Amino acid sequence: MKHRLIISIALVLISGMALADPNPVAALFADNQFGDNKTLVPLIQAFLTDTGYDVIELDAQALCAPETFSSEGVSLLVLPDAKRLPMAAIAPVKAFLERGGDLLALNAPAWRERLFEFKGLWQTPEEYRAQQATRPVQNVFLDFSRESMEDWFRSAYRMESPTTYKTVADGPAPGMAALEVDLPEMEGWDSICRNFDQSPFPEGHTVMVFSARGGVKTNRLAVEWRERDGSRWIAVVPLTQSWQQFRLSPEDFKFWESVPARADSALNPANVEMIAFTLAYTHTGHLHGGHWFQVSQAGTASFEDGDGKVIDNVPAPALEIVSPGYKFFDMSGVASLTAASGQNVVPDASYSLPATMLAMHPRPEAGGYGKGRPWRWMPLLEARAADSDLRGYPAAMILHTDGDYKGGVWASFAIDDAGWYASEQGAAAVRAVLARMKDPVFLVDGGAEFYTCFERQELRLGATVANLGTVTRDGLSVRVEVNAPDGASLKSVSWTELTFPAGAPVAFEQPWKPEQWPDGGYHVTATLYRGEEVLD
Repeated sequence: MKHRLIISIALVLISGMALADPNPVAALFADNQFGDNKTLVPLIQAFLTDTGYDVIELDAQALCAPETFSSEGVSLLVLPDAKRLPMAAIAPVKAFLERGGDLLALNAPAWRERLFEFKGLWQTPEEYRAQQATRPVQNVFLDFSRESMEDWFRSAYRMESPTTYKTVADGPAPGMAALEVDLPEMEGWDSICRNFDQSPFPEGHTVMVFSARGGVKTNRLAVEWRERDGSRWIAVVPLTQSWQQFRLSPEDFKFWESVPARADSALNPANVEMIAFTLAYTHTGHLHGGHWFQVSQAGTASFEDGDGKVIDNVPAPALEIVSPGYKFFDMSGVASLTAASGQNVVPDASYSLPATMLAMHPRPEAGGYGKGRPWRWMPLLEARAADSDLRGYPAAMILHTDGDYKGGVWASFAIDDAGWYASEQGAAAVRAVLARMKDPVFLVDGGAEFYTCFERQELRLGATVANLGTVTRDGLSVRVEVNAPDGASLKSVSWTELTFPAGAPVAFEQPWKPEQWPDGGYHVTATLYRGEEVLD
């Protein structure tokens, strides 16, 4: 016969005296060209100072410089508006986190808007491409005001489908005509192609430049070059309903099944003989039905062309509770926002609802002993509907005890509302998180090792503690308690006068064989103390 063990972990936290390093250094991204930084930076700087950090302010160039984090002894990086960040900062920030750096990100997911610098202006690829859309191409090889459709042909999965293509006078700018392709019944793949007697790329030119836009449902376009040896190379660009100018280097074109010997090489622009503009399930998405797109004035340029820039579109990194967007989801019917149950990092209160917020995909929490996870996921705020149904967690922490980010303490708020952070309760929540990050001794897990077990089965009670700081912490104790459903204490195990050096987690355990099984199971709680005060 099986019985239930109801296992939880007490996550009560206080702002007691901490034995952390004096004056840890926080790097605050303070460049006013990015999002709500102008509003949030003074606020967050005050929070950092209030909680005992020395603060250095970073502009975009400094955030993108790897040496910034090593030369300044930075232990914490704060991103006041993580939504809009330099693309070039992805690698150095990730390297900082891989060295065990701490992170506080507000307005996550981070890098939803990834910016690059061109002629002193920081902008997203979409903003840049829209600005460039009307700029004439230098070496034009497709001028649709002169192109004859007799030089074009179609290749499709279903040739009988009523796809049409023609030239139209209205392109991105006066005098720029366009190729218009209408696909009422898109299925499989459909390509509009043109051959060339010789490569349209002159010597020294390796970049293809063209403008394009799509219909309501057409948000991607595949561009293919075929070389004279039969090898095929395909790039995919994102379309909007507005014109954008794209610059594609040979590296943007990926090998497609054709000539196996070329699979590990790259597109050779000097050897191309055919171009195709394509919609295909394999490359542009499985979108059956009606589609429409236009392409205007295509040409070539050198890689060093000062009039434009080939964008190295670096994807947002996969960082739990931070980025990218797929680690978050929208919530509906939210009526209340409160401190998450089972923790007290942020004050136990009801919080005002922000203008916009997302929830983070939940992960296993710390309840239960000996789970062997290299991290602990801790929700901070919870959103609920009017009937108290849980809608999600818009703020959380993750503690890395091992793995790629060993030693790092991350906190993230997926709240897009500068006024919320400035409110009394929002400010208190952020301050509390910063204070706790300075005192990084945490339970990694704790309670009983099984959630369900058989009668007369022995199990272990215990807790795992990690000191994620850089100095030894002492004067600590751990207690694991077993309570009946009515709250009566049945068993208590303690480990006292503990010292935790910085580094690997330390486990404490004791075997236990329950002598009776109440209908409601047991409630097992693990608590970390500093002196008489509850720390976690």
